[in-house]
Amino acid sequence: DAQIARLKEELSKKNVDIEKLQRQVASQRSQIDEQTQAIAQLDQTNKAQERALVYQDEVINSCYVILGSKKDLERRGVIKKKRMVPESALDKTKFAKVDIRKWREITFEAKKPRVLTSMPSQSYTLSTNGNGSFTLRINNPGEFWSVSNFLVIQTD
Repeated sequence: DAQIARLKEELSKKNVDIEKLQRQVASQRSQIDEQTQAIAQLDQTNKAQERALVYQDEVINSCYVILGSKKDLERRGVIKKKRMVPESALDKTKFAKVDIRKWREITFEAKKPRVLTSMPSQSYTLSTNGNGSFTLRINNPGEFWSVSNFLVIQTD
């Protein structure tokens, strides 16, 4: 009888220990669930920030180029009364969008090409290839695009 009483007491203590362990496991599961949710939220925030950075990178490195005759540029609203319109009034959809990290030159047909935007003259070269073909090479992109995000070339 004494042995049975001792075993019942040990069993009772073990049951208390098991209940304690079950509470600890439940608490740890709850903490894991909270941390999993926090990680998911951080992951969403991280993805949103990555998208924002990609967009900012695209915006920062995007510039706009247009070539055309005087009449063509007037028709597109780029020049009025022999002057370029202010950048704020330019319609970007009428320009070719370029990535300034990759875009370094353009070859085009022209009679008498003129760069209408006030890009620093030492930052580029405009050379003739013969047969009415010209190439504009950007030697210093940082300096070239520092003045304007728009490049306008009149071809006549």
